[in-house]
Amino acid sequence: MLRRHQEWLANEGRSGQQLVLRDSVITRTRLLGKKLPRLHFAQVTLEACNFTSARMERTIFDRCELNEPIFLMSRLAHSEWIECRLRKAKFALSHAEHLHVRGCKMNGAELIRAKWTNARVEHSSLVSADFAGSDFENARFTDCDLSRSNWKGASLGGALFDRCVLREVSLPNVHPQQLQFYIQ
Repeated sequence: MLRRHQEWLANEGRSGQQLVLRDSVITRTRLLGKKLPRLHFAQVTLEACNFTSARMERTIFDRCELNEPIFLMSRLAHSEWIECRLRKAKFALSHAEHLHVRGCKMNGAELIRAKWTNARVEHSSLVSADFAGSDFENARFTDCDLSRSNWKGASLGGALFDRCVLREVSLPNVHPQQLQFYIQ
């Protein structure tokens, strides 16, 4: 399956086939350092899968359940996460520029020193998430619950928080002039 997907990528869609995984359960798979851009996961359950250093640009996760996934140092630029549930997710040092998250539950996620510039996060819950030292420049959070999240040392220049819940949020070493809040 992966070989046909890589052929599809190499030939710009003229041969091979894009890998779309539907209604599957994937357990304890290790895809460390693999080049896997443009995968499409639809209603897939991923249990304790390790994607450390994986190249997964433009990948779509649609209504997936991810339990203890590891995306340490992974590349997720321009990826889409739609109505997913993530438990104990680790995104430390990940690069996810222009990421789009919509309707996801990512409570307790670890995004330590992650680079999520220009990300759009909408209608999602990231309660108790750890964003320490991360780069969220020009990111936009809309209708999100970010309660009890840690933003220590995060870079938030140009970030926008629109109709977000920010109860008991820790913002040490974050300069207030970096933040933009909109309440309607």
